[in-house]
Amino acid sequence: EQILNWCDDPQPRARRIDDRVAGDGLELPFDSTRDGVTVYDLLVHALGKTLEKFTAYDVLQVSKCLTHGGWTRMPQCRVKGTARRVRLYVRPGVTL
Repeated sequence: EQILNWCDDPQPRARRIDDRVAGDGLELPFDSTRDGVTVYDLLVHALGKTLEKFTAYDVLQVSKCLTHGGWTRMPQCRVKGTARRVRLYVRPGVTL
């Protein structure tokens, strides 16, 4: 329930002292919108997990929750202006 509620209004959370980001940037990556979310954003911003504490089980559970909620998994795409690639899950009834 927390996951799908966050998807209605995805918001980034503030960086904590225990967050470690590749390149040690000041901002945590955030690529989600109301129409498309990433599993990474859900784990970090909605559930408060740190990168070191991600498990394959966490990713699978979030993915299953989104799929059960009617969200569609899209192919990986590059984030504009970066070398990062993300996989979005798209809200039911939305096409990107």
